[in-house]
Amino acid sequence: MTRETRKIGLEALAKKILSKRNQDELILVYPHVRADGDAYGSSFALVKVFTKLGIEAAVLAEEDLSNEMAYMRAESEFINWNELSEEDQNEFKQKVSLSIQVDSSEDDRLANRLGIFQDSPEYAIIDHHISSKDNGGLIFIDPEAGANVELVYTLILVLEEFTGEKLFDKDIALDIYTGLLTDTGSFSYDNTKAETLKIAAELLEYEINVAELNNHLFKEKPWDRLIAETKLIQHAKLSADEKIAYLSVSQEFMNANNITDADLENLPAVLRNIKGVIVSLVLRETKEGTARGNLRSTGPNDISVIARAHNGGGHLNAAGFTIAASELGASDLDSIAQQIIAEIKHELGL
Repeated sequence: MTRETRKIGLEALAKKILSKRNQDELILVYPHVRADGDAYGSSFALVKVFTKLGIEAAVLAEEDLSNEMAYMRAESEFINWNELSEEDQNEFKQKVSLSIQVDSSEDDRLANRLGIFQDSPEYAIIDHHISSKDNGGLIFIDPEAGANVELVYTLILVLEEFTGEKLFDKDIALDIYTGLLTDTGSFSYDNTKAETLKIAAELLEYEINVAELNNHLFKEKPWDRLIAETKLIQHAKLSADEKIAYLSVSQEFMNANNITDADLENLPAVLRNIKGVIVSLVLRETKEGTARGNLRSTGPNDISVIARAHNGGGHLNAAGFTIAASELGASDLDSIAQQIIAEIKHELGL
């Protein structure tokens, strides 16, 4: 989809947003659960733009903002829905006039915020994943976009054209650039498109320190995390003639080794980078007793099909899902991993 086509598709949402100017109303922006750089970049960029337009707005998240992503917050209003009292939750439900879901379109990705989202007088979606929902009205989905922030960038361009006001600044450019970097693996994944690089070039006019940002997002890590990753990698295994690398991590193992969810975030990419590996799987047991799977692949190997089969989703080369052991008839994490691997082998002909 070209930039001009995207602009046309986003006009209705831009007009709706501008109708909130000078009104005592609230726009809430919803990143998906376990939000990444693209979800947070989309969310914070929008809230900062809305604030410039004189619209009260806030990011409504499912969890606390991670230290790695905290630099994007600036002066933006950030709310952890699950830390609000029932009284405060009801107050937000009464005040919100427009809810915008970003970087996802599926209900389960909103988790405990689904109720306030669906009960909003109006809601919108901006997403770049394959979706069960159709484009139209305040819903705009473009799976061709390399990152969701590409669509947010285009929406801001439309808002600038409609208002004649300059809305972009260095902070907003940094938010969008973060989304581009994280969803394309520093412009190294197959979802890096010409438009992705064009937007990145335009954002660099705001003097973003690219080296510093890359170092923060991809290179530097706490000593404790390095130790944790080393322990985890030692338990990884290979399958399908060493074309699949996988790791199963139980809560017992995590507790015994002081490993956090954050320590696992980079493991799917690390395992995918093993020579000869085309698919990686990291399966972790959650505190709720479910199994959370993260898949990565190389080239044309589409692992989003596997994720969608288990009510998950994602992209060609990066996807995730959450399942209960009972859904697969498996009694332990390793058994679930073996069944997922069998599905991968069947789907990719390995």
